[in-house]
Amino acid sequence: MSYDCSRKLVSITWRHHYVFTEQVLDLPYYPTSVVCLESGSTGLDLLCLAGKYEDGDTVLELIALRQATVLRDPQTGDRSLALGSAEAIHDLYRGAVVGRDMIRFIKGVRGRRDLLLVKFADSGALATVSTLTGEVRMQATVDGTGGSRAVPELRYFYGDMWAGSHCLLGDVYVLVNDLHLPSSFPPPIVLIDSDGDGDMEHSLVPRGAWWGANGMSNASNYLDW
Repeated sequence: MSYDCSRKLVSITWRHHYVFTEQVLDLPYYPTSVVCLESGSTGLDLLCLAGKYEDGDTVLELIALRQATVLRDPQTGDRSLALGSAEAIHDLYRGAVVGRDMIRFIKGVRGRRDLLLVKFADSGALATVSTLTGEVRMQATVDGTGGSRAVPELRYFYGDMWAGSHCLLGDVYVLVNDLHLPSSFPPPIVLIDSDGDGDMEHSLVPRGAWWGANGMSNASNYLDW
């Protein structure tokens, strides 16, 4: 799955064994990030897109997309994929608010289909957004606004984040840069959701000793790797 900001579209590749096809969705805004949540047993993929309208509004949109289905030609036995359709489209967030201007990236919250993690570009803040109600809860900000975790390093550029289920710490979310800068700057930020409820109980900017002592780079310490 990918997006093209200049052409205002998102492209989804559906695969079934050796058969694949592409589905393109035209958008009324410039996309800046996209993520697909697991469909579970519903047969619908939740496609979450962030972008900017030409009027300056930031948008976070949710699309319930019917999965592609496999068709079989009764004469030849050849298989093909029939594209699914968008079952529902609605905005989770739209506005032009200082501190929530442009979404840098979206990630899913581990084990939760009802929560997203988003990072705002202008403030550097990291927030959860409910896919059910659109409620925005600040989890980490530069100055601890609104009772969030205070992480001054968020003023630097962090272009991506990885997550894992750590055997000792719980669910960890690690913000990193993607500009091929030296690994020491900006330093990684670790947010810890120890009970898996989507709220970050701890945050830290670890140094080398802590990173090694907790086995953060050791795949055997993660329950899902």
